Amino acid sequence: MKKYYILGLLLLICTQNLFLFAFNESRIENNNLNYSTFSDFPKLLPIKQYDIVDNHINPEHFYIGFGDILNFNIITSTKLLSYDLIINTSGSIVVPIIGEIYIGRKTLAEATKLINNKLKLKYEHANISVTLKKAGAFKVKVNGPFTHSVFYSVNAFNTVFDVYQIFYKEVKNETANVSNISNRNILLRRDGDSLYIDLHKFTQNGNNQLNPNLQRGDMININYVDRNSSIFGAINRPGTYEFVSGETVSELIDLAGGFAYGSDKSDIKITSFINGETVTQHYPEEKLNEISIFPDDVVMVHKDNIKNRQSIVNIDGEVKYPGPYQVNYGETDIRTLISQAGGFTQFADTSIILLKNKKIPKFQQSTIEKPIEYTTASDMSWAIQMWESSYQKNVIQLKAKQFGDYSLNIGDEITVLPLLNYVDVVGAVNFPGRFTYEFEKKIGFYLELSGGKNKFSQHKIYLIKSGTQRRVLAKKNTIVERGDLIFIPETMEYNTWERFKDWMTVTSQLGTIILIIQNIIN
Repeated sequence: MKKYYILGLLLLICTQNLFLFAFNESRIENNNLNYSTFSDFPKLLPIKQYDIVDNHINPEHFYIGFGDILNFNIITSTKLLSYDLIINTSGSIVVPIIGEIYIGRKTLAEATKLINNKLKLKYEHANISVTLKKAGAFKVKVNGPFTHSVFYSVNAFNTVFDVYQIFYKEVKNETANVSNISNRNILLRRDGDSLYIDLHKFTQNGNNQLNPNLQRGDMININYVDRNSSIFGAINRPGTYEFVSGETVSELIDLAGGFAYGSDKSDIKITSFINGETVTQHYPEEKLNEISIFPDDVVMVHKDNIKNRQSIVNIDGEVKYPGPYQVNYGETDIRTLISQAGGFTQFADTSIILLKNKKIPKFQQSTIEKPIEYTTASDMSWAIQMWESSYQKNVIQLKAKQFGDYSLNIGDEITVLPLLNYVDVVGAVNFPGRFTYEFEKKIGFYLELSGGKNKFSQHKIYLIKSGTQRRVLAKKNTIVERGDLIFIPETMEYNTWERFKDWMTVTSQLGTIILIIQNIIN
């Protein structure tokens, strides 16, 4: 009997717990329904449903006000309450059961602490959380010496930069010239105080303290640029910048992107205009954070053209590791450079190299202002000579015995030629073509291989040197090297009909002159 009594008691306890659980679930569901009702209310406000921010907010500095919606969560052992409450125009919220709490003109952290203290009086052992669910809209006025002075609807998540961008775009649509609108001396009036905002510096370093969040009652004043300072030389972004009172030379250099690579930081020149006179002073980098910039000052940073200078010479062609190499101009010779590049390959012509210097300007050849039929052999010779001079100024050929004597200079480029086992013979020969190179053979040897000169050949023989393409007037006993080209020029053919017409014209002119002279004598 006692056994059944104990079972019945346990059944009664379980039934009671189930009833309490169902009751609490019902209360939580009802609270959630109320929460849903409150959530519908902000949708009626003329603001975005979701606020997009670029960073988390700091409750210690984020001010709340009318129109903001706060979410409350109160959790006890028996209750779960959730409310969305809107701050009214008087700066208060009305919390169910607790009553009205004034939180106007307070930061989010201050308001949270005040609300917690009030709620603890009713729910002493409850866990209470307060969060900002929605930022309410308010108006901020922007004015200045423009026809465009307006109010903008913003919320506490918006910053001075947000409003400036909209204002700048609207002014630009009205007037094309907006380059003179200030972005470094923007005046923010707040609670009787005047704060100067430097948005140019904010865009450079991203410091959010230079771009504060807007508050209710703020007024922004934007003006034209009044005064400038300049910085030039070895700076990443040289130019003219709007003057800001109290700014140091060091801060101006940071604003201009800092020192450029290779700048001389030991001697910074600052030129000021004092009472109509120019005064230039010199400072090292260590003193710049103590020197203030004044209107119209000019800061000059020179480039150190020697310190950390890269002296690069490129070598390509038949070496094992072609490419750029660091050398000492005036000291490193060609033999050392070839060694740094791993030496010659098995296909290299080790007897000669080509030396090119791109720093030497090419000679500009003038055109021959003549029709082709009147171009003489001397004209062609002059044109070829000028072309050769132009090319030879940039490329020369050095023999193996000169590799250790020539020290490299700025702009030098080295090319190691492949081993060429042939000699070309072209021009007025019977069988022009390419022939196998034979050591220290002369031009006459290769002319015999090509069948000798034909009937249209001239007496001159030219040797075009391999690599440099330099043309040399040669003889049959001139020794030929690998890759050289032997050229036998042809006799120039003239246009017989054109020459006949020219002769008839000259003859008729002479006849006319003779007749005129005879008439004068008679």
